Amino acid sequence: MRRTKRVPLLLLGMMAVLFGITLNRPEPWAGWLQAFAEAGMVGALADWFAVVALFRHPLGLPIPHTAIVPRRKDEIGESLARFVAENFLHPDVVKAKLESINLAQRGAQWLKTEEGREQVVSTSVSILGWVSHAWKEEGVRKFLRRFSRHQIENIDFAPLLGNALDWLVQDGRHQKVLTQTLRYAVILLHDHRETIRGNVQQESPWWLPGFVDDKIVQQMLDRIESLLLQMSLDDDHPMRDEFDQALQRWAADLRHSPDLKSGAERIRQAALDNDDLQEDLYRL
Repeated sequence: MRRTKRVPLLLLGMMAVLFGITLNRPEPWAGWLQAFAEAGMVGALADWFAVVALFRHPLGLPIPHTAIVPRRKDEIGESLARFVAENFLHPDVVKAKLESINLAQRGAQWLKTEEGREQVVSTSVSILGWVSHAWKEEGVRKFLRRFSRHQIENIDFAPLLGNALDWLVQDGRHQKVLTQTLRYAVILLHDHRETIRGNVQQESPWWLPGFVDDKIVQQMLDRIESLLLQMSLDDDHPMRDEFDQALQRWAADLRHSPDLKSGAERIRQAALDNDDLQEDLYRL
């Protein structure tokens, strides 16, 4: 700042010296240099007065319309705030600006850069490190326990579960889940046939011949596997309709049955009162 102020002061001094040298000289060129020096001094003094008058009284003299900023700083601040709010932060302006910018595309382009990837990795590592250390703090754990307990106490689990079942039933989501479950059950049954046959034979009466026992188990497993396979392949299987009806009844009961609501309340309260269970959950 001081060096910047010295430069114009030096130039003003040079103009003053040039004006003094060319004053009253009879040569034609002197008149031109004198006019140049005079214009330079007038311009420098005018600029100095204009800048100084904004912030204080020039030379300490209470000249009218000077020290504008100290006298009207509140009005200037309000005007600037109103200008920014109306021209930059107005909802219509912000909305138009956001609509013109593809944030997802810009974010993707930034992530493709080496700097973006390094920044994401560095920030993620820092956050994970902070969370891992904070999670071990007893104060943080107590706060999370109180917070989660307060949130859980305000949840009515039975209607919530009923609504979740209704969501599954919409658009046949539950049937897709059932199909995958049936297919997995067929695979498990097929892969563990020998284990099932061995367990049945161990529990069979001693007087029942082994080949009879094995024949019964074989037919039973074949029929179960065939039924599961048919249900997984046939979307209109009668047992799928029974599954629909049972799920809908269960969802309605969860929302309206006092017995189910009280049962869910007992389970929730037991979980809240079980300190060992909560400690195990926080250790996960």
